[in-house]
Amino acid sequence: MATGLIITYRMVDSSYGALVSTNYGWLLDAKIGLLAVVLVIASRARSTWLPLFAQRDSSLAMAGGRRLRKWVSFEFVLALGIVLLATVVANTVPAKHAIIQNWPYPFRFSLAATWGDPTVMTRVWSGLALLFIAIGATAYGRIKHWDKKRRIGPAGAACAGGRA
Repeated sequence: MATGLIITYRMVDSSYGALVSTNYGWLLDAKIGLLAVVLVIASRARSTWLPLFAQRDSSLAMAGGRRLRKWVSFEFVLALGIVLLATVVANTVPAKHAIIQNWPYPFRFSLAATWGDPTVMTRVWSGLALLFIAIGATAYGRIKHWDKKRRIGPAGAACAGGRA
């Protein structure tokens, strides 16, 4: 992963918007996403299914073995996808060399370039306010010992309001 970070830094060269606006960036994002899923499966296998083999109850060990086989096969398919994406990424024009002619989104990552626009300022401040309301609602629900649905509902509504 360390070498991947170093190579990504060299191929992007501080043009981080290129990670979502070039083919190289999209392929790299997909590869990182697949790697994250593989790491989650590996973590789950290590913490949940492998300890079942140490159980004296053979039915637990067999159930753990079945689950482990199923998820390791899925992990193998994802790993093949990572290798395929790595091959395609290696043959794609690096993000720092791809010219961004049309930015595909209605926003820019540079806040300094857009901060003077009143709509940007309103969106940023209202988004931050909704974020703090969502955090506050979640914390209040935790203090009052609400169940998960009731605790996440107001926060989800605040986040949905921020998306609108």
